Amino acid sequence: NRHEIDGYYHGKILFYRKDDGYGFVAPGNVEQLPTAVQARVRMNKSGLYFRTTDLSSQFTPVRGQCVTFQVYTDKCGAGAYNLCLEWW
Repeated sequence: NRHEIDGYYHGKILFYRKDDGYGFVAPGNVEQLPTAVQARVRMNKSGLYFRTTDLSSQFTPVRGQCVTFQVYTDKCGAGAYNLCLEWW
């Protein structure tokens, strides 16, 4: 069960494996994330996990690209969704 959290955050794409359908995004400032997400990000040094279905439509991420995203928690940790090119 995924719990989506309100708010938008900034970060950079660490990597994206299109063929495997997942990637990771590094939050720009972990301290700005909700407390529950901060703890899980610190445990997982790879950043926040995302799946292809978590991308906004027509967006294909590239390593190093600046993005905005929302966050969620689930039984596996924390992740990012609604990823798109940074718009501010």
